[in-house]
Amino acid sequence: MDVLVTLLRLSAGLSVVLLVGLIYIWGRNYLVFRSKYAAGLLVFAGLLLLQTGLTTYFYAFHPVVSGWIANPELVHPLPLLVMSSAQVLELAGIALVVWISWD
Repeated sequence: MDVLVTLLRLSAGLSVVLLVGLIYIWGRNYLVFRSKYAAGLLVFAGLLLLQTGLTTYFYAFHPVVSGWIANPELVHPLPLLVMSSAQVLELAGIALVVWISWD
């Protein structure tokens, strides 16, 4: 249970860091090329950063929700496994996009 909570929080935090990197890359591309495609990617990354930042706050820092997630008497392991898996898959997708965009 603790492993799943730690995995959930770490993957959400790493996603925020990678999204900040994507915003830097795509923002730089928009300044150079001024294309609608680069602007769309920049807006997409900003919206995903907002969503991921909110979930990271609730998973790690919110006084009620973060304690609720970490308490095994309040949360069944299956939903926590599903949430952790979804967050890790999101992190893998963002990492792939960072790798592709870095070239």
